[in-house]
Amino acid sequence: MKKLHLFALILGILAVACNTQKKEVTYPTTTTISGTLEAPKGDNAEVIIYAIGASGSRDEVAKATADENGKFTADVKVDAPSIFLANIYNTNQFPFILAGEELTFKYDQEKSKYDISGSKDNDLLEELQEMSAKENEQVMALREEYMQAEDKAAVEAKFEDFQKTVTEKRKEFAKKAGGSLVNVLVLQQIDLDSEYAFAEPIVKQMQEENPGNEMVDQIAKRLSSSKQTAVGEMAPEIKLATPEGKEVALSSLRGQVVMIDFWASWCGPCRAENPNVVKLYDKYHDQGFEIFGVSLDRKKEDWVQAIEKDKLTWPQVSDLKFWQSEAAKAYNITAIPATLLLDKEGKIIAKNLRGKALEDKLAEIFSTEEGSM
Repeated sequence: MKKLHLFALILGILAVACNTQKKEVTYPTTTTISGTLEAPKGDNAEVIIYAIGASGSRDEVAKATADENGKFTADVKVDAPSIFLANIYNTNQFPFILAGEELTFKYDQEKSKYDISGSKDNDLLEELQEMSAKENEQVMALREEYMQAEDKAAVEAKFEDFQKTVTEKRKEFAKKAGGSLVNVLVLQQIDLDSEYAFAEPIVKQMQEENPGNEMVDQIAKRLSSSKQTAVGEMAPEIKLATPEGKEVALSSLRGQVVMIDFWASWCGPCRAENPNVVKLYDKYHDQGFEIFGVSLDRKKEDWVQAIEKDKLTWPQVSDLKFWQSEAAKAYNITAIPATLLLDKEGKIIAKNLRGKALEDKLAEIFSTEEGSM
């Protein structure tokens, strides 16, 4: 079962940030933050504020010393809404957003959580974290169910349904958050390739409300690169060599329903899915279904052995460049397995379908075609 990185959204940024060399930066405007935290224990009573960059950089922008009661005040220089990190006594840290409002921090010892008042952005951030925490509890329960289940396929189907529900909840949250910087974190958990039409107006609103913000600009760049492979677009051409050295073009398969399958011999989930793909290929190939396998392998012998062992009889191509594959770059592939389903004209009609979802889609396509004959 795939792991959902929902609650780890911000922690993932911070994990990179903590391994990044600190540097001091200044901004033209000043926002005051203050609060009452747990009283410092020992000599370290420092509250350090870091600005988090798009690449995970951690830049120190303010420092304060809490008194014996945990009270502190810090002035943070900032020129645009940005995500920050508060490091409390070098033992606890939490993210927050500054967008011009003065903020008040409070540590709730009983609930073991930080409350931030003074801005809508931080209310949304807190809501997102709580939502993610509840969803992670469900993920852990499903994992436990999967480990104990005899019918693991049934639990996997339940997990797929859960993921769809999570995506819809993220989309609803994103619409509510609008141009808030919180949506940087939300959109990281939405497949921008499949949800391009949904994400485009939200990203535009974020750019308008957060001009020059690096994280927003990064999301916008990702969205732009996703446009050419969004559902409804014509699939970009791929022309690569087979194991025998013959070049095969994706466009040569026009007139058939084609699934582009990005995979590799070293990819465990890809190999685990191959028996299901073989079954579907055997079922629908004579009705006009073709697969175009694109491997991200590095060694030809590994690639060939996997083709033979998994009994993959459809066209296979690769440039053996691993993640630097020209096809992977053209399709913005950052994880595998990854699939794209094309209609007979070469237009993308679905993405990343596997297991029962792929089986259901092919049944829909070919039952419709039979009915129109």
